[in-house]
Amino acid sequence: MKHVDGIRKLGNVEDSECTGGIPNPDLFHTLTHRIHGFPVVRLLTILHTIELMTRFASCRNREPPQVIEGATTKLNWFWLGHALTIQYFVLKDNTPMHTAETPSEWLCRWSHLIAPGSTALDVACGAGRHLRWLRGLGHRVVGVDRCAQAIAACAGLGEMLCADVESGPWPLAGRQFGAVVVTNYLWRPLLPRIVDSVAPGGLLICETFAQGQETVGRPTRPQFLLRPGELLGACAGLRVLGYEDGFLEQPARFVQRIAALRELPQSDAPARHHLPPRGGAG
Repeated sequence: MKHVDGIRKLGNVEDSECTGGIPNPDLFHTLTHRIHGFPVVRLLTILHTIELMTRFASCRNREPPQVIEGATTKLNWFWLGHALTIQYFVLKDNTPMHTAETPSEWLCRWSHLIAPGSTALDVACGAGRHLRWLRGLGHRVVGVDRCAQAIAACAGLGEMLCADVESGPWPLAGRQFGAVVVTNYLWRPLLPRIVDSVAPGGLLICETFAQGQETVGRPTRPQFLLRPGELLGACAGLRVLGYEDGFLEQPARFVQRIAALRELPQSDAPARHHLPPRGGAG
């Protein structure tokens, strides 16, 4: 029941978070992250999510929803559809793609190559699952996301920047980092900037959806799906240590991912970049 209570608490939305009865998209984005974060989601939570969506739709200038014999009327069907879609994918195999506590397996596999005490940048950091993982390894962290609620959830972890990197200026101009992490995010005009943000000796760890994803789930638009070999081309100035482009189960998804290093000037002896054990997280 603690998960149900958690969803109920999310329903306490003030009028200031809605304008003219239109739900705040950033608030809904945060809600979806939090729902995915619950380790077990029962069918009962669908009813509470429906109730919550009607609260969003009923902010300011709208009549409160009427409840008749347990059936909620005057629903905002658009947001209700989103709520049910979220619950479907969580309940389908009870294995969410990730939670607020679980870092990407690809990040775990390659993070041993990040130099000790580095400063790591997470682009589109969301609620901070990777920031927490990297901070736990002893690194300083910098997170960038356009969602103010997501940035607020990362308070105290490190340097947090609320910025729209797609329509606004790059907020970290001139800075480089010992690690740059990007997962489940693609904005092609930003790829050169991301690669340039890797400092000499630093590591880029990138993983996102690839072509074919449209056959199994979202995203479906080509602008959000990597073409075959696209990350290899984007990282042409780096040394590629690991690269995968294929299909993964649980949940079913097409991904492309890369781990690439900006090498330091060569010394007499070649650098030894230890690869993770076969089949292990390293």
